[in-house]
Amino acid sequence: MIQIELLHPIINHFTIAFLFVGVIVKLIGFFCRKKPIYPKVLSFSRILLTIGVGFAVCSIITGEIADDIVEKQLCELDVLQIHEKIAYATASAFVPALILDWLRKWAPKKWLTFVSSILYICATGLLILLGALGGDVVYSQGGAVNNECLLPH
Repeated sequence: MIQIELLHPIINHFTIAFLFVGVIVKLIGFFCRKKPIYPKVLSFSRILLTIGVGFAVCSIITGEIADDIVEKQLCELDVLQIHEKIAYATASAFVPALILDWLRKWAPKKWLTFVSSILYICATGLLILLGALGGDVVYSQGGAVNNECLLPH
């Protein structure tokens, strides 16, 4: 049987992949605005980002479950607390960006494009930071790996 705290990193990898690729596809769409393929690229990025946000919600839920289990194993709880705060900030940036993006489909306004683009840029930066902190929790702190601090050799 799988340990419940191990669901979190499994779901995270899907979250990161869908959100990151969705933003990259959106960036590609920006460069082909005048081409006939633009509406398809834009729709594809919205679908990827919607799936990614869905995974992000699941990731936060499994992260809260894993938090109670993993915090007993960590040497520095600050890393886990920062990771959690950045996770909420990342979701808080992707969700409104996605909502504005979908609104733009029915009400194409330039300000919606501008605001959602800024939010996507900020959210992607937070996503990268979040992944680094998650890696630190696992590889430097030994979260969900063992009960002892991992000491450098």
